[in-house]
Amino acid sequence: MKIAVIEDNPTHLDLIVMILKSYGITNVVTAEDGMHGYQLVLDEKPDLVLLDLDLPIANGFQVAANLRFEAGYADLPIIAVTSSNPRVVHEKALQSGFDDVVSKHSLKKELPELLEDFLNEAVAGE
Repeated sequence: MKIAVIEDNPTHLDLIVMILKSYGITNVVTAEDGMHGYQLVLDEKPDLVLLDLDLPIANGFQVAANLRFEAGYADLPIIAVTSSNPRVVHEKALQSGFDDVVSKHSLKKELPELLEDFLNEAVAGE
């Protein structure tokens, strides 16, 4: 399983990677801005994308919306990672092509829950 993490804050990036490793996920590819993140997803074809909303060059909303227009990416799970109140951005995130939203303020709690759901779905789909 490969997960792409597109995050410009090194502290948050390290935390996300640490949480992924705690679930045995070591195949993690990263980018620090929206443009490189978009290209990373196209090149690496990850199974899941964790995408910051507030990125330099192209924001997460733009990246998610553009990925949904690419052939083969309509069903790619994309999770928004935000420092904003998730309730405030949730609707816009869903309209932009995200599958869910997780708050940076509660990453240690919310990200493992999302990972467990994703891993359970991946196993059930095999």
